[in-house]
Amino acid sequence: MDLGAHGGAGKLRVLEDSRVTRPGAARAGTHPLVPPCDLLPSQVELIDEKGATVQVERFWPELDVELRTMGPGAILIEMIERVHCLASCWCGDSHAFWRIQGGRLVLHEGRVVERRPAAGKPAVGAMLKVEPVTHGCYESSSFEAEPGRPPALVVRRTAMGSFVTAKEQHWFEDGEWKASVVERK
Repeated sequence: MDLGAHGGAGKLRVLEDSRVTRPGAARAGTHPLVPPCDLLPSQVELIDEKGATVQVERFWPELDVELRTMGPGAILIEMIERVHCLASCWCGDSHAFWRIQGGRLVLHEGRVVERRPAAGKPAVGAMLKVEPVTHGCYESSSFEAEPGRPPALVVRRTAMGSFVTAKEQHWFEDGEWKASVVERK
């Protein structure tokens, strides 16, 4: 994937076991208890504009990578680990959000500009890292654009066994990454 179309330099190369990428292979996720159990992990390589590999990250065997343009010169890289769920609300595809900073892949974070009752979350002005989201019963993520606003990554989480929900938003505006956290009980 050429990053130039998304305001970056270099390329991302995604390597996967050919047993999950061959023509006709079902893209239903993998699980270490479901055959074949010996699948190789996926590998994402960040390659600089000179063609040198500068970073390697490993993920579950079946991986989808989406480049999300969030504004001029601002991209989020969504790493979606496809998980074959056996039976659990904690089980599902894992979505992690990365960006390129200082020539490296780093987990995304944004400066908190709004916080409404969210105990244990960073205060206004602090940096908020987006923890990976499992798309099961208690978490979800989506990309949304409200009229007149920049596109935003929206993460929703629910505390199991309660009615406490949290909504995080991350967006790029005025040359920086911003975040808000709203918790409801």
